[in-house]
Amino acid sequence: MRFTDIMLVIPDLPLTVVIVALTKPSLLNIIFVIGLLGWTTTARVVRSQTLAVKSKKFVLRARAIGANKIHIVFRHILPLVMPILVVQAVLVISLAILNESALSFLGLGDPTTLSWGQMLNYAFGRGAMSTNAWWALVVPGLGIVWVVLALTLLGQGLEQVLNPRLDTHNLMPGKPVITNDAMAKPLHSKVTLEVQNLSIHYLNEGKPPARAVEDISFTLKEGELLGLVGESGCGKTTLMLSLLRLLPSAGQIVNGKVFLKAKISPLLVKTN
Repeated sequence: MRFTDIMLVIPDLPLTVVIVALTKPSLLNIIFVIGLLGWTTTARVVRSQTLAVKSKKFVLRARAIGANKIHIVFRHILPLVMPILVVQAVLVISLAILNESALSFLGLGDPTTLSWGQMLNYAFGRGAMSTNAWWALVVPGLGIVWVVLALTLLGQGLEQVLNPRLDTHNLMPGKPVITNDAMAKPLHSKVTLEVQNLSIHYLNEGKPPARAVEDISFTLKEGELLGLVGESGCGKTTLMLSLLRLLPSAGQIVNGKVFLKAKISPLLVKTN
């Protein structure tokens, strides 16, 4: 990336003007020079996003279980990098239009190819300003402005659609909306998981058992998300391990029932 940093320091437009001026006026030469100098910003942004995704836990786990690099790139990294790559591509197109128009206006473009920059060069070179024919500059100028503005807004819109987290912030004042559980309507009426009066104790040799979970009841319906909130050591992990039947040997379910999709789970214990 040191070469990329060096390229970022060099001004794009002056260097583009120098290179195009040394070559034959051609649209292909302009495209080549713009592509040669316009990749640096996109490369740095995409590299930053790739490094962030590469350090995610699911990528590290995929590598740990033996997934090859091609699988990791196309299955895990590319889907998360592609949105920002698309947005950057749209923004680069708008910058390319501005650069081509500037070069054509300076007389470095292909005179046989029609473009808004050539129209501006033609009108300005024939005294559009001195003869008060300003309208000859308005039409191509507005064309450049509207197309570049449309591409910029398109890039911002794609970024908001492909990355919805950009719309979530805590900058606007307001009170959180609290919904009454009795009034809230579930997404589906089918019960997936139901826990009734579940109690879990940890056995201590020569001491009374430690009560990790005491008389917990909840219902989880299909399509719902349930979060367990509490301070450290309140029994959240113990509760989840008991539902998965992964309690350590010292843990003992002393009371409660668990129903999974309306069927009694093997976790059922005798209710006191």
